[in-house]
Amino acid sequence: MFCVAVEKSYDYVFMVCLKSDLLRKDELPSLNLEYRWYESQREFTSSSLEQAQDCLATVPGSVGCHVKYDNVREYLPLLRDANGAFVEL
Repeated sequence: MFCVAVEKSYDYVFMVCLKSDLLRKDELPSLNLEYRWYESQREFTSSSLEQAQDCLATVPGSVGCHVKYDNVREYLPLLRDANGAFVEL
């Protein structure tokens, strides 16, 4: 099971994952990911997982991952567990 948003007007897939699970992935630093979150109705983006803030205020440790369509096949298996951990909450 996945928690994913696919937007036709954009070139990415948005996945919500648990930050703690992502930090355990050795491959993560080499991936071309963006992390997005909102504060006071403003959108923020970072390529650094450490800088990323909670994506959902009601789920501490949640992080929004933007994956470009070109990378979905390669990245999805790496993000599956962290996304599954979020879904199980």
